[in-house]
Amino acid sequence: MGTGIELLCAQACGAKNNHLVGVAFARGTLLTAFLFIPVAFLWFYMENIMLAFGQQENIAHVTGTFTRAYLYGMVPYAVYENLKRCLQAQSVVIPVAVVAILGVFANVVFHHVTMVVLGMGVDGAGLALSLTGMFLLVTLISFTWMFGLGARGCWSGLLSTDIFKHWPAYLAICIPGLIGVFIEWTSIEASIFFAGLLGEKQLATQVLILSAYNIVFQFALSINIGSNIRVGTLLGAGDSEGARKAAWCGVRLGLMAAAAAALGYGFGRAQWPLLYGVSEDVLGMIVDLTPIYVAGQMINMMQIVCNGILKGMGHQRIQAIAAGVGFWVVGVPLSAFLGLQLGFGVKGLWIGLAVGEFPLVLFYICLLRSADWNQCALDAAERVDENSEFVLVETDPSNLPSDSDSSESSDSADSDCDSGAGGGAVPGFQAGGGSEDEEEAGGLEDFYCGGGGRAIVRGTSGGERVKTDHAGEKVKLATVVPYRHRDGGGPGVYMIV
Repeated sequence: MGTGIELLCAQACGAKNNHLVGVAFARGTLLTAFLFIPVAFLWFYMENIMLAFGQQENIAHVTGTFTRAYLYGMVPYAVYENLKRCLQAQSVVIPVAVVAILGVFANVVFHHVTMVVLGMGVDGAGLALSLTGMFLLVTLISFTWMFGLGARGCWSGLLSTDIFKHWPAYLAICIPGLIGVFIEWTSIEASIFFAGLLGEKQLATQVLILSAYNIVFQFALSINIGSNIRVGTLLGAGDSEGARKAAWCGVRLGLMAAAAAALGYGFGRAQWPLLYGVSEDVLGMIVDLTPIYVAGQMINMMQIVCNGILKGMGHQRIQAIAAGVGFWVVGVPLSAFLGLQLGFGVKGLWIGLAVGEFPLVLFYICLLRSADWNQCALDAAERVDENSEFVLVETDPSNLPSDSDSSESSDSADSDCDSGAGGGAVPGFQAGGGSEDEEEAGGLEDFYCGGGGRAIVRGTSGGERVKTDHAGEKVKLATVVPYRHRDGGGPGVYMIV
């Protein structure tokens, strides 16, 4: 559900709507508390669930013991993740990184105390992670309070009644995001489950490979987060061209990171497993699996990076559907078939996932190439100003009507176009007068209304705050969002009114 926080906070921050940043965080926290109930039920009875699916008894017992001990830290860690996303969306990155580093050291201490000093075994491992989640939340809240992290006015949203408004629109972002994350994570968990059915050595090989995967995943995740924030912030600010450039910058960084990871694990395939003290049999299986794993990991890293970009664009629904096809229609069934039925073992599990993810990455790249970034900017503007309406506003001088054209337009325009002075009428708009209005209007000159009620504005290039009077109602500020016509007819803007 945190994807709703990532998207709304980044785009609201770009649009200078700091109040919505706090509102989005508060909504995410409420959802976290609500979702704790079903997830806690599943984790508490995990041993019984795994046995019902035919898992080995010893593996099911250890897993169930761990998840029950980890229950205590589930909510604190989830709230920490929400707060972390909220701050990162505002480009508060270094303090969050410092807290994460402190959390690593705290995690080591907690594990040593619970598992070595107290001898609690698997229970101690789960309890240590719970304590780590609590430590991370308390530390990040303390940093936020002591150093005044976050944009001015953003935390006022925590106590606002807006938290309880516009939930359908918020859930329309969160639920597809949740489904997308669930699909990806469960596909990895399914591979572990299948490996457990193959035997302990196959499971040990899969777990060690996933340990290497988790290290590389952090590099891909960092690019994912950076791209998500940058694309979302620029779209919220109405900079569609900047968002496009940021997206492709993320893709290039992802390619470089994937290539570096492939080289590192490829040349060190006989060395890094020794850090885990593996047996000769497991080491041989890892060395034999490495070429397939490296290829699959490169594909997976690009999938993760593109995933972040698409979420910054607000395409959670498309991403969830595509991931469902790539992972659970193709990848997971093929993994089970190759690994369990045809006897390829862990190697078959990774081949299946790679085959499922490769067309997924190609689809994401094609989606980025064909994206209408101007429409994405408009969608972002509408998303962060939930009570606004939108009209198309021209700024191309070649499209501005002459005085005679304006007069004709005002006679023939739709009923929405009220006649006005100064070269034409605008549907519900009038330029401000006086020094204060001129300052608010950002140098806006004249409004015109073309045929069909389309407003034409001269004297602004986008990104400014202009004064409007919509449909004769109260005057308020509106944001102008840059826009370029698809037919190449010249630059223009959308105005939020």
